[in-house]
Amino acid sequence: FPVTISYAYAPDWVITNPPYKQPDCDQIIQNAWDFAQEGVAMLLRLSYLEPCKGRAQFLKSARLSNLIIFNPRPQFIPGKKATDSSTVAWFVWRKDWADQTQIIYCTNWHE
Repeated sequence: FPVTISYAYAPDWVITNPPYKQPDCDQIIQNAWDFAQEGVAMLLRLSYLEPCKGRAQFLKSARLSNLIIFNPRPQFIPGKKATDSSTVAWFVWRKDWADQTQIIYCTNWHE
């Protein structure tokens, strides 16, 4: 997973829904943070806020600007009647962010 970064072609933002498998998820987010010029937006399980061993340092050093929490939960498996079992949110980190995290509740988003 070590990546050679060429800043000549670095995007302003990296926006994705990374796999939740650890340690891949943490490495993808760190690489995206290192690569992006302005910020990163990741669709993650809300439990990503837990500062466990693999991500504690990143969560402390990168300022989370926005947390956008969804209700109802999105369906990731087509044709499934129930929503997925984990609450997800958009985690947005901006490199120039100095304020507190803005929490946004996105309800009835699918209508």
